[in-house]
Amino acid sequence: MLDSTIQLLELPEVRRRVAGHAAFTRSQELARELAPASDPARVRARLARTAEARRLLAMVPTFGVGSAHDVRTTVAMAARGSRLDAPAFLAVHDQLRAVLRARQSLAKVQDATPDLWSIVGALDPLTALQERIGLTVDESGAVLDSASDALAQIRGKLRRARAQVERLLQRLVGSPETQRLLQEPIVTERNGRLVVPVRVESKSAFPGIVHDASASGQTLFMEPLAAVEANNEVRELQAAEQHEIERVLLELSGLIGTQESMIVAGVEGLAALDLALAMARYAEALQAVEPLVGGGDGFELRGARHPLLSDPVVPIDVAVRPDETDGYRALVITGPNTGGKTVALKTVGLLHLMAACGLHLPVQDGSRVAVYERILADIGDEQSIAQSLSTFASHLRRLVAMVNAAGPRTLALADELGAGTDPTEGAALAQAILDRLLAAGAVCVVTSHHPELKSYAYRHPLARNASVEFDIESLRPTYRLVLGIPGKSNALAIAERLGLDSSVIAGARRRLARSHHDTEDVIAAMNAERVAAERARGEAQAEAHEAMELRRRLQAELADAAAEREALLRTARREARALLREARAA
Repeated sequence: MLDSTIQLLELPEVRRRVAGHAAFTRSQELARELAPASDPARVRARLARTAEARRLLAMVPTFGVGSAHDVRTTVAMAARGSRLDAPAFLAVHDQLRAVLRARQSLAKVQDATPDLWSIVGALDPLTALQERIGLTVDESGAVLDSASDALAQIRGKLRRARAQVERLLQRLVGSPETQRLLQEPIVTERNGRLVVPVRVESKSAFPGIVHDASASGQTLFMEPLAAVEANNEVRELQAAEQHEIERVLLELSGLIGTQESMIVAGVEGLAALDLALAMARYAEALQAVEPLVGGGDGFELRGARHPLLSDPVVPIDVAVRPDETDGYRALVITGPNTGGKTVALKTVGLLHLMAACGLHLPVQDGSRVAVYERILADIGDEQSIAQSLSTFASHLRRLVAMVNAAGPRTLALADELGAGTDPTEGAALAQAILDRLLAAGAVCVVTSHHPELKSYAYRHPLARNASVEFDIESLRPTYRLVLGIPGKSNALAIAERLGLDSSVIAGARRRLARSHHDTEDVIAAMNAERVAAERARGEAQAEAHEAMELRRRLQAELADAAAEREALLRTARREARALLREARAA
């Protein structure tokens, strides 16, 4: 799929919104990289996976990938021989635990979620490695005594040696002779050695080694000579502790490195699962449905809404039916500016891209999409100042690329086809382009103001008209798309309603060709007939609903009467049997 089409139809913004529902960085990357598929079977499988994820969330609303982390870079470093730090160990541990929990949770509902289970069912949570990490570092990242027997022994000796130094110094600071030399009778630590705070003027009277001084210079932190040997033992044990910690962490890093492929598979598996969940949550946010995937080039979108527009959005019905008897491959949408033509065009294109990515669509049930190999679009100006291209030249460049690339299984979208130049030449060019696209086997949806294209859609057996509805009374578009009827620009009617002098309006009407008047009058009459038909259909539906309701009430009353009659008969029979028994007994 062309990147220019993806950008024009704003698929990147949809990807960004899906990524917002993802739980960790790798699944967010996958969401931002969603690419449309061109194989119908693959598209169906993607849509089915999203549907399965929605069922899972309906059964288990809190389901997620929990503490998943993208640790691919971390384990790659470990595989190269690097020693990991404590946060890296914790991330790997949490990732392995997330795999285990996902497997355990999905195993309970795997009959209802076979596709999602296939993602994680084969993943190895490496429980032995997970337990080893849990025995080595705690949740704060500190290395535990249980990391190795040697470390536990060293720390036991270290605690005893330190306690010995503390007892020695506590006895010292508790001595009245020593207290008069101290700023305060406490034991503290400097440079890894236990010291006491000595008044600077008492330095010569206190036998010891200076390790530090206070900011004011009034206090010296001194190690008593009597504690030097014990402090040396503490320092030696601290060095042994650090050496053993390094050895343990390097060994554990090596173990993680040897499992790189399994750990990376776990990351990718949870990312695929989380992507499906993110797509499901986005579908729920859109109140979307799973579309049908047709086998041909035609599509039918019912109640379609553009997913990036803020509420309220007027749904549209739009269809192209090349595979039916008397079918058509091109839809020409006409009507006034700001009436919704471009939105309709973008809606068709974006929803097909979304479906090809496996995303459910903001449409009504029964909507059907096609799977195209190419979606080609010319929407908006995208004028290139650097290349000194005019708006028309910019459009024409994309149209040239569209004509050259079009073929079977192509959806071609063109906004204001033939605009930006002389109207007569533009209309002729637009018709010739449509001829070429249809001859190539493409499906086309175009918008235009050219009356010649309205006539083209009437004449050509593979083309149909459509229009965006406009309320001439309120001078506001309704944004509804009406299939089968071309639209009017309504420029003169709008100008008249806005108060332009009637003589100016009359002059404009005189300058319009008679054929234009005839065409516009026919279109107006058709629209009036359509509105009348819709009103009549609505009234008929209301009457039918009222008749059905009356029939339901009558049936209910008849059922009640029948039930009452049956109850009376049962009562009468019981009474008759009772009288008969009494008569016989007498």
